Amino acid sequence: MEFVKIYQNVPANDLPNISNEIQRQINSINIDPLTYKNKRIGITVGSRGIYSIDEIIRSVVNTLKEFGAYPIIIPAMGSHGGAKEEGQKEVLKSLGIEEEYIGAPIHYNVNAQFIGNTHKGFPVYVNSEAFKMDGIIVVNRIKSHTDFTGEIESGLCKMMTIGLGSHKGAATAHYYALENGYTEIICDSAKVIMEKLPIIFGIGIVENWKGHIMKVKAIHVKEIIEEEKKLLKLYIDNSVKLPFDNLEMLIIGEMGKNYSGSGMDTNVIGRTKISGQNEPVKPRIDQIVVLDISEASHGNATGIGLADFTTKKVFNKIDIEKTMINGITSMAPEQVRIPCVAASDKEAIKVALRMLGPTKSKDPQIAYIENTSQLQELYVSTNMMNKLKGNIEIISSPLTIQYNENGSMAGFIKNEVR
Repeated sequence: MEFVKIYQNVPANDLPNISNEIQRQINSINIDPLTYKNKRIGITVGSRGIYSIDEIIRSVVNTLKEFGAYPIIIPAMGSHGGAKEEGQKEVLKSLGIEEEYIGAPIHYNVNAQFIGNTHKGFPVYVNSEAFKMDGIIVVNRIKSHTDFTGEIESGLCKMMTIGLGSHKGAATAHYYALENGYTEIICDSAKVIMEKLPIIFGIGIVENWKGHIMKVKAIHVKEIIEEEKKLLKLYIDNSVKLPFDNLEMLIIGEMGKNYSGSGMDTNVIGRTKISGQNEPVKPRIDQIVVLDISEASHGNATGIGLADFTTKKVFNKIDIEKTMINGITSMAPEQVRIPCVAASDKEAIKVALRMLGPTKSKDPQIAYIENTSQLQELYVSTNMMNKLKGNIEIISSPLTIQYNENGSMAGFIKNEVR
């Protein structure tokens, strides 16, 4: 079968100097300097692979020090890291968040305390370290969520409710969201946290479709919810998806928590598998094959259940405990179920082809992507050219998949036989 490499020609604006913009944004909200002077200011840091997150946090720390504050990093990652302090440390280290580089101490803690109830009586829990701070700055990326849709999805409110809630808070929020909706639970819980804790402001980060920073915005605590809605719209308006609505097989080179909370962006692959949530209308993909899991996931294979086939290589990297804790906490057991496991990449693709049936498997339409975050360049079978949407450029001659002697995919090579 022949493939071609294609390029989705969509503009993407990059923020030229992240550190300077962070400092400018913090100064722009005109907080009284006495708010910071000699105060312990907590800064939330999650488990996501946000572009230049180490530089962003370091810039926040340096700016606060200029104000005379004592910045302290608070890991805010819900149940990630296996809901253990050592796991939190491992995750932050992989993101470049270390005390020596950041310039601030990191207070690892997985314990959570009850802080209050929402107006409907749902309990809210927050990491115990947050109660020790004189002020708190919430930092997070704002983007579409992989489990639900709404005016508020993944961002500052979710960081407060799920991330800062540690395992207890995350599990509680997900539990009540099954019947009441994620947006309502996240927003109502965040309102309780902003009322009870000394939240000063938030820093919303928006990445462009290349995964680079396009905007950062410091937001006064009173404006977080409304401004987050605007930033989510900005993200959606500038996002890029697969350039087709249906497909017979999607091969994903690597999944991982650094790409999406669900390992694979459900908005990209068209699968969610969350109880009570509607499945995306498109794209419709018959078979999904996952060939590897990122090292940055530290064995957390949440989302592997969205695939139909994977490999022993992936299976052997799975940390069962971390994956189970994440799946149960997010009330998404189907996302952590193990798909069919093949001996190699070649075998996984072969058996997935067979599952298409006798008609489709004769001339299957197949695409390959590195991961669900990098969609600028991808490979598609040549029989798909008439169904591609958008401004597409073909940037290769016909290619075929190459495997090494172990059956692992080694890339695409020029097809010499015509």
